[in-house]
Amino acid sequence: MSKRILSLLLVLVMLVGCLASCDLLGIGGKDPIEGPDGGEDNVGGDTGDTPNACTHEYDNGCDPTCNLCGETRTVADHADGDDEDTLCDVCGKYDFACAHEYDNDCDTDCNKCGGVRVTSPHVYDNCEDTACNICGLEREVTHPDKDPRDGTCDACGKLTYTLETFNGEFVYKDAVIAMSNNWNPHTYQTSDESYPISFITTGLYNFVFNDALINYVEGKNPFDGYKIIPEMAASMPVDVTEQIKASNPEYGIPESATEGYAYVIDLNPNATWADGTPINAETYVYSMRMLLDPKYKNYRATDYMDGDFAIANAVEYYYQGDVNYTES
Repeated sequence: MSKRILSLLLVLVMLVGCLASCDLLGIGGKDPIEGPDGGEDNVGGDTGDTPNACTHEYDNGCDPTCNLCGETRTVADHADGDDEDTLCDVCGKYDFACAHEYDNDCDTDCNKCGGVRVTSPHVYDNCEDTACNICGLEREVTHPDKDPRDGTCDACGKLTYTLETFNGEFVYKDAVIAMSNNWNPHTYQTSDESYPISFITTGLYNFVFNDALINYVEGKNPFDGYKIIPEMAASMPVDVTEQIKASNPEYGIPESATEGYAYVIDLNPNATWADGTPINAETYVYSMRMLLDPKYKNYRATDYMDGDFAIANAVEYYYQGDVNYTES
C-alpha cells in the first residue's frame, strides 16, 4: 500500500515538472511575441531594450507617422535650399510657394516656375526712342496724331507729314442742263436758277464735309459727318433770347422761351465787295429790306417770313399797305 502511494506521488511530481518546462518553451498556452529583432521573444532587439518597444520606421525624415505602430512624432519643417524647384529637399513632396524671379520689370515668365504674369507697359523716353528703358525691347517708332490738320505728333510735337500746297490760279469748270435767266437771290424760282447763285453768293456759315485733313471734325472718323465753319461771320452765333425777350417785347418772343429766338453774330471784318467796299451789318439790313419790300413782292421773301429762319415782324413788313392782308 505504501509503495503504491509513493509511486503516485512520484508520477505527480514528474507531471508538474513537465508542464512547467512546456510553458517556458512556449509549447501550448499563449502564442510567442515576435521581438523587434525578428526573434520569437518579447525582448526589444539584442540591445536589452524594454520588451515590446517598437523600432519605428518612417518613409523619410519629414514623415511624422511610424509605419509599424502608427505612433506620430514631431519633425522639423520642410526645407528647400536650392533654386531649381519648390519641393522639399528631404521628402521631395512638399511644394513651397514660388518666390518668383524675373529678369526685369518687363519680363513676364518666372525664371523658377515658368509662371506668367501681367506687366506694365514698356517705358520709352519719347516717340523717337526705339528701345524700352527697362528691358531694351526694340519697337517701331510711331507718332500719334489725332488731329491730322496740323501734321504734328500729339506726344512730341514733331512733324509727321507735310501738307501739299499749290500755288497759282485754277479754273473750275462745270455744266448745267439749262442756262439760268435769273441770277438774283431774291427772285429766283427754279433749281436751274439756284445752281449758279451758289457760286456767286456766300452765307454766314457753311457746312463742310469732314475730309479729316483740312476740315477735321474732332471725335469723328475721317469722312464722317460735316463741320460748320464761319464764312461771312467771324465766329459762331451767340444766343441772346433772354436779353432780347426782356428788352424788346414787341418781337413777340414767348415768355417760356429761353433760347433759339435771337442771336448775335459778329461779322467777318475782312468781308468786302469786289470794289473793296466793306460788308457790314447795314449791308445785311439793306438786303433784307429789299427782299421783304412790299413793292417788289419778291418770290424768295417767304424764306424769311416763316420757318426756322423767320425774321421778327417780317410778315407785317411784307404785307404793309396791302388791303387784302388781315393779321390773324
